[in-house]
Amino acid sequence: MAKWALPDDNGLKDVLDAMLRLDVSSAEVVRAIEQYANEREFERELKRYYEGIVDDSWDYWHEGNI
Repeated sequence: MAKWALPDDNGLKDVLDAMLRLDVSSAEVVRAIEQYANEREFERELKRYYEGIVDDSWDYWHEGNI
């Protein structure tokens, strides 16, 4: 196996195949991975912050019975 060849079992071949199929640069892939990681961490922080909090008051937009 050549030094630069990628084994099929590590997922990198899938990434490279997708990059070629979708015509995406490596810089765009890195930016997308970073954005996804940031969003995932943000969602985790929200979940930790709001864990156990049930706030039903946000939907009280009408006074009285409907």
